[in-house]
Amino acid sequence: MKPQLHAWITALFCCLLAKSVASADSRYEACEPRNCGTGPNISYPFYLEGVGADYCGFQSFRISSEQNRPTFRTSRGPYVVSDIDYQNNSIRLVDSDIINATCLAPKHYFAFDWENSDKFNFSPNHANLQYFYGCNESLALGLESSSLLCASNSTHHSFVALVRQNTDLRTVEYCERQVAVPIDLEYNPKANQTINTVNSTRLLTEGFTLLWHGSDASYCDRCRRSGGRCGRQNQATVCFCADGPKPTACGNVTVTGNNGKGGT
Repeated sequence: MKPQLHAWITALFCCLLAKSVASADSRYEACEPRNCGTGPNISYPFYLEGVGADYCGFQSFRISSEQNRPTFRTSRGPYVVSDIDYQNNSIRLVDSDIINATCLAPKHYFAFDWENSDKFNFSPNHANLQYFYGCNESLALGLESSSLLCASNSTHHSFVALVRQNTDLRTVEYCERQVAVPIDLEYNPKANQTINTVNSTRLLTEGFTLLWHGSDASYCDRCRRSGGRCGRQNQATVCFCADGPKPTACGNVTVTGNNGKGGT
């Protein structure tokens, strides 16, 4: 083969290869894992609102970036996302109101909104820190409690107690209000844990874990390992690849960027 012809064929091949890489599928590009500057990478089934497209995850799994922190919003308030485990389908949330607060006195309950009430559950180690605000001296909780001095005054006192899920506390006539905050207890089936045997400050500031379902972790792991990025198309989970969507995984394609790495 003449040197000139060989050089021309080489140049043509490089041009076509560059064009193939440059014209990657737009959905593949849009679903690149994102980061707010702190916290975990955000990828399927979550997506970063205003940056990633809604087909990169479920609408009820949208995350917003606020003050460089990934934030999961509910009707009761915002929660900072401190961790996402894509292998175990879990997300850890911390009430943004208590971050950097001088008085750890949560203001609101956590509640599942209707759009995600069937997609998330608490972890098996879930319990509540129950806060009782503005209580009079007649209050008798019937369980161990700890005074919350920063939210008390000379006439009305505030307390916190460790409460199991099935505990029914009726204190309306004794306290101005109460707030239940979910936490994760360390698993210890033999321990009779109370507010005085746990570190309530650490439990509160470390947040709580939610488990999600309806997303195939092993499917998306295969997609990511092949260089793809999970997303949604026609209400089904697909693998977005540089050369277009595939049912399960990408083929032998050239991938640029972060090589399709997910949130882990």
